[in-house]
Order: sequence, then C-alpha cells, then structure tokens
Amino acid sequence: MKKLLGAAVLLNRHTGEIEPAQIFSGCDDANRRHYEELWKPELVRRNADFANWDDSASGNAQDSHWEWDEIMTSSLSYESFVIECGGVTQGFMNVNVATKFAKLAPHNGRELAYIDRIATAPWNRHKFTATPKYKGVGRALFATSVSLSIDLEFYGRIGLHALEQSETWYQELGLTDCGFDEAEGMRYFEMTEEQAIEFLKGAEV
Repeated sequence: MKKLLGAAVLLNRHTGEIEPAQIFSGCDDANRRHYEELWKPELVRRNADFANWDDSASGNAQDSHWEWDEIMTSSLSYESFVIECGGVTQGFMNVNVATKFAKLAPHNGRELAYIDRIATAPWNRHKFTATPKYKGVGRALFATSVSLSIDLEFYGRIGLHALEQSETWYQELGLTDCGFDEAEGMRYFEMTEEQAIEFLKGAEV
C-alpha cells in the first residue's frame, strides 16, 4: 500500500526554483504508468546509442534493463519508495531490509539496509541529457534509506552495489568503497554508523 512519508524539495535546474516533492513508501498504478510511458521509452532510446552495457555507463543508462513495474512488488524482505514532483514520478528505490549484513569492522555481520535498486528519472540525469531537470532526487531517496535503517535499529548502516555510472556519487555521499565484487560484477559500498551520522549532519545544513 502506498503511504506518504514526508516532504522533500528539489531544485528545478530549468527555472532555478526550489519545488516541493513528496516521498512515499510503496507505489501505485500511476507510478508504474509513469515508468512504462515516460521513463522506459527514454531509457530504451538512450541505451540504443551504445554497443554494450559497459559503454552505456558513459550515457548514464546502465539501468535501462531494470523493470521497475516488476521490481516494486511487495515482499516481506523489501521496502519500496518513490519520490514525486510536479505530479510525476521522479525516482524509485527498492531496499532489502532482511537478508544483508555489514562487512566493515567493527559492525561486520550486523544487519544493514541494502539498497537493491535506486534511480532518478532519465530527464534528471547528467550525461543522459544535456539539460537535466531536477537536482536532489537521488539524495532524497538515499536519505530515506538511512532513516529507514535507523528506524529498523540498524543505526544508519547501508550497503549497496553500484553501477559504474554511480560510483563517484556514492563516494561523494560518504560511503566506503569496499572494492570490486566479482560475484556481482560491480563495486560494493557501505555506509557505517559513523558515516550515517555525518551524512545526516550534512542533510540538516
């Protein structure tokens, strides 16, 4: 069931104005329709510009094969989130809250919130378009995952595997690069309890 969690603000780069946004847990038919009718055609078109999946990182399109209408299904192990602005879905996120554990000391082996998938709409992405629209979508969703981790008493611990196009972004958010995971074919990142505190301090500024 879709439920309003709270408010956020996004910067409209086209107008220079700050616009109100809403973050929801769960999604509804409107969000799925936005993906099918607005997101997917743009992702498919952009992905066709590249010879292979690795090359698509240069156009911020490595996630073009993700099917959000399937990913955002209810499960006891996952929590799903959307962010809307201007009546349109600007971002999706799916978080595993049950089966992933920290690798970094001193909290290795303890529960964490694992971001299984996170994405901003194609029209918001640098490299995807020359004129990205909204800034702050990914950060707002990531902050939601940290809050979820705290609510679950995981103390802000976060884990994820990053697409190549997003590796620098996660480093800028303050996560630790734990190296390339051969099994997943991607680099693995973690946010520790201490890093979560620093991230939230920055969010308050």
